[in-house]
Amino acid sequence: MPDLDIHGDQHIKNVPLTPLSILSPYSALILSIVLVILFLIKQYIFDAFLLRWLYREKYTALNDVARRGFVNHHMAGGMKALILVVGVYPFIDVAFRCVLNPLSSLPCSHHPHPLPNLSPSSCFQC
Repeated sequence: MPDLDIHGDQHIKNVPLTPLSILSPYSALILSIVLVILFLIKQYIFDAFLLRWLYREKYTALNDVARRGFVNHHMAGGMKALILVVGVYPFIDVAFRCVLNPLSSLPCSHHPHPLPNLSPSSCFQC
């Protein structure tokens, strides 16, 4: 009888403890820049003309408190959609071990993630 693993794939236990990203030391700067960009989008795109153009009379009939909530609701929805789209690949990559070797298009679990050495000699060892 074959040896069946009743607890599922345990590959996540073998992931080495390494820094998640080379961008980790700059995370505060990146977060600050993203927040400034979100503020600018809210002030100069959403508040200025986009929601007025999309919703016309419904938007202009709202009082200031309801309008602010309406804008924040759209900002939150847009950010959730963006995070979903951007976050799908890393999640699937880690959860299902689908790190692809860009040179051979074959699954390559031999290299740590992300691939540190993309020379052809190291990638064809997988």
